[in-house]
Amino acid sequence: MNTGRYESDGYVFVMAKDHPNANRDGFIREHVLVMERTLGHVINSKTHAVHHINEDRRDNRPENLQCLTPREHKRVHSGWRIVDGTWYKTCRGCRVEHEATSEHFYERKTGILSYKCRKCTQEAVAARKDDVIDVRNCERCSKSFEVRAAYGKQRFCGYSCSSKYIQSQWR
Repeated sequence: MNTGRYESDGYVFVMAKDHPNANRDGFIREHVLVMERTLGHVINSKTHAVHHINEDRRDNRPENLQCLTPREHKRVHSGWRIVDGTWYKTCRGCRVEHEATSEHFYERKTGILSYKCRKCTQEAVAARKDDVIDVRNCERCSKSFEVRAAYGKQRFCGYSCSSKYIQSQWR
């Protein structure tokens, strides 16, 4: 490690003892240093990530690097694409790429878009409605609920009743 350069986990590290983001041995990932030189300022690792466009961690040419927010970086590694500022996402159902908007995907309460496009989600919901095999009463609260083929042994109306029943058995 005295050479001022080494590789770990596919990344190239270089000696930069005075850098604010250097590790305790005085090294920093080379691609971060290259991006900082390109941008002209230090990158805050909590607010930005440097992404290798071709996913080769040793290819630290400026044209192969992108500065992204952590959210954007996660999207890229989840199969999303950005073209001229517009994000695109492939549906896990039909495998068609759609613009990543609430027009094409359902948005969860957390702000995350669904895995399947609206059409595939609606088809899956309709198929599940046809999948009801039984109507039962919850063993804890006596509320009636539908049981689907995939959940044939279900005894409770939901997670809350199930966990409360289990807790009561431990007492």
